[in-house]
Amino acid sequence: MSTQVQTTADALTLLAPSAKHLKHEELQALFLDASGTVLQHRVLSQGTADKTYLCVRTVLATALRIDAQGIILAHNHPNGNPEPSVLDVRATYRFKEGARLVGVALVDHLIITDTDHRSMRAMGILPP
Repeated sequence: MSTQVQTTADALTLLAPSAKHLKHEELQALFLDASGTVLQHRVLSQGTADKTYLCVRTVLATALRIDAQGIILAHNHPNGNPEPSVLDVRATYRFKEGARLVGVALVDHLIITDTDHRSMRAMGILPP
């Protein structure tokens, strides 16, 4: 049975359980087809207590290989603060532009903590 992601809550159901209690930052992605069906769920990088790495090239190569039309990125903040940092926002814009150039949509970038989350789309950082 295929999993559909239509809302932030749908994405969090898939992403939060493995991310919320980690003591290091971890970047995950949901690769989606045009209807929002999850093609693949991957851990992209594991970092330190306060940072992880987003390799735009590697993520987009995966998206193109599996013919993904959209990507939802997510990473956790072990410190409990769900607000995106300046570096989070910059990386999101950089990724969004790279994805746009190859015809893949950045659907959202979520930040997950033990007790909360933020959606960059809901915050207006990513336009609808």
